[in-house]
Amino acid sequence: MVLERLTESDWVAISWLIGHLWVLVVIALGTAACYALAHGIIPSLVYTGDIAPNAARRMRMPLYGAMTVGLILMAVVVGSATVLALDLLPDLYPRLAI
Repeated sequence: MVLERLTESDWVAISWLIGHLWVLVVIALGTAACYALAHGIIPSLVYTGDIAPNAARRMRMPLYGAMTVGLILMAVVVGSATVLALDLLPDLYPRLAI
C-alpha cells in the first residue's frame, strides 16, 4: 500500500467508508437494545407481575417493528460499505495478489 499515490477523492472515499462503519455500530446498538427490551426485560416484568400481559404485548409490537427496521438498515449499510470498499481496494492495493 502506497499512501503517496492516494488522491483526495480516495481519502474522501475512506472517510465515507469509516462513516458507514460508525453508522453501522449505532444501528446495531439500537437494534440490540430493542431486542433486549422485547425478549428480556418486558417478559421478565410480566413474570414478576409488574406489568400486565396485555400491556406487555402492546409494548413489544413497536419494539419488533424497530428491530426489523434496524436489521434492514444494517443490511443496507453493510451493502453500501461493501460497495465503497470494493471501489476503494484497487486504489489502496494495486496488486491484490503477489
